Amino acid sequence: MSALVLAGGKGRRLRPFTANFPKPLMPIGDRTILEVILERLSEHGVERVTLAVNHLAPLIRAYFTDCTRVSLDLDYIYEDRPLGTAGPIGGLAEVSGTLLVMNGDILTDLDFRRMVAEHRRKGAALSVATMLRRFEIDSGVVDANDQGQVVGFREKPVAHHRICIGIYALEARARALIRPNVPLDMPDLIMQLVEAGETVAVYDHDGKWIDIGRPDDLAEAQRLYELPPAETI
Repeated sequence: MSALVLAGGKGRRLRPFTANFPKPLMPIGDRTILEVILERLSEHGVERVTLAVNHLAPLIRAYFTDCTRVSLDLDYIYEDRPLGTAGPIGGLAEVSGTLLVMNGDILTDLDFRRMVAEHRRKGAALSVATMLRRFEIDSGVVDANDQGQVVGFREKPVAHHRICIGIYALEARARALIRPNVPLDMPDLIMQLVEAGETVAVYDHDGKWIDIGRPDDLAEAQRLYELPPAETI
């Protein structure tokens, strides 16, 4: 398998930490976020990874030029402008087989090998990793009709939604819709495939997952990585 890791974001929600430092290189224990991601990909059979970089790209490349702990074949796509979450795929060299794509700020124990196996079993053009989340409204919800009359009242209702966790598996027929150097986001690509009658599958994950987008998330990830190895993500 090959993988594309999106590592070009500016990490605005983590400022001021990321003003002069790329978010993928934020420390988690004795490693960086990106090192943890690359190590897990390698453990699950990925041999080649492309990093899509933009913000402070030279720092990321310099770091991995000297890093001896990552044993993957690494190359880079440089975005001279933001291309979204799917656009960088258009800049890849020829990819044979299934391509994994994931955000470069995610820590998870998701089994990438199993996800790809399920993706292939379903014959999907694209699969998206998801989690079920419970959302509770802490107030009563009033339902009214167009005449302003109450037709229902729900006390602190609870809803369950399947959320996207920023990890995808794609086949060549999905990648063929992506033009080089043209911005495109994954939700738009997914809907193009659905409208074209292609199979877009979900892969539900019920394990650990942290999207390191805010200082609280970073602190939680650092706390987890202070535990003994068997207890970490």
